[in-house]
Amino acid sequence: MQKTLKKIKTFTGHTKSVRCCLFLNPNEIISCGRDDIINVWNINTGGAIARVDTGDGCISLAISPKKDMVIVSQEDGDIIVYEPTVVNYTLKRITYLPKKHEHWINSLCFTPDGKFLVSFSHDETINIYEVLLDKSFKHLRTLIDHNSYVYCGSISPDGKFIASGCADSTIKMWDISTGRCIKTITDHADSVTQIAFSNSGSFLASVALDETLRITRNEDMFNFKNEKLYVTMFLGKSSVFIPHDICCDYFEFVNNIEFKKSLK
Repeated sequence: MQKTLKKIKTFTGHTKSVRCCLFLNPNEIISCGRDDIINVWNINTGGAIARVDTGDGCISLAISPKKDMVIVSQEDGDIIVYEPTVVNYTLKRITYLPKKHEHWINSLCFTPDGKFLVSFSHDETINIYEVLLDKSFKHLRTLIDHNSYVYCGSISPDGKFIASGCADSTIKMWDISTGRCIKTITDHADSVTQIAFSNSGSFLASVALDETLRITRNEDMFNFKNEKLYVTMFLGKSSVFIPHDICCDYFEFVNNIEFKKSLK
């Protein structure tokens, strides 16, 4: 049976491009945009229940695994931490992270246990921060090996490895404990704009401006040796982004299928 999607509601309120949108909880959506604004929306009514003016264009969001922090990155390289609970039509700011980026931050990821936050930036670097008990953050290390903008990133389900996608068309794998680059994958022919691990960690998916979605199977667990391309799907020019949650669900389905060669 073919499934279709039906538009339920449109949320209006941003005045410039919306860069990121996440479920804050089952009844609320949080979004951020280049209009400097974070909005929290009631899913049932479609109305904004909180509005925060951050003072600079917002690029990406992350929510801690414990749902006790909302992290937003900005065009000036700042990362701000907020309480996730709406009070008096706003979110309370907790702190700023130590500023380590010189350009906007395209993506933010928590490790599954919530002990580390990773940021991926236009300044060609990746930063790793330790999350402390008082909700402050300690900068641990900067990863430097990309030669262009780092557009996206994902963390393996066991929290040991980072995958990053770059405007130079490469994907790099990093050991999160040492910061060492352990693998470079060069299958794409243009900027890699989104990547995600499957829930099992045995697949990594990537989409790029070369109009393809590629699913790479890791045949040697997290050593990333002898990777094998299992699926290539050619996308339309208008679609180069796949939300992380949808990626994970789809790739778990793929995980149960044996592909003998690429599909077109």
